[in-house]
Amino acid sequence: MIGTENLMRCLQPEHLKFVLLFSSVSAVIPMLGAGQSDYAMANSFMDYYAQANSPKLPIVSVQWPSWKETGFGEIKNQAYIDTGLQSITNAEGLSILDNLLQGVHAPVIMPVVIKDQSWLPDHLMNKDNQPVAKKYQSNRNKVI
Repeated sequence: MIGTENLMRCLQPEHLKFVLLFSSVSAVIPMLGAGQSDYAMANSFMDYYAQANSPKLPIVSVQWPSWKETGFGEIKNQAYIDTGLQSITNAEGLSILDNLLQGVHAPVIMPVVIKDQSWLPDHLMNKDNQPVAKKYQSNRNKVI
């Protein structure tokens, strides 16, 4: 959190074309932050910072899902599966990034590939720790 604030203090807003913060879906899906509250909180702060500063900065915080081929590696735990999100490929992630860099967007974006039958966005904030998805066959046909 302090790193984000210090970085932004060092930059001159009038000279920026854009600021792109790399957040995580764990910032907004409680079951994905279990056991790593510091990580989830830091990502939530980046999202807050983008939202709070968007009137004066060209800033976007991207709540990235799991990447299959890069970064931390593909997340395969049950909590992630139960969200209905799929891990994205490098090609999908770079395409999303290209689209973000080409236009004006909301200050916080969650680009995801979903599994149709198990994508239940109303259940992502489920506090009962109940599985929110049933077993299903994977279907890679939607990017939002």
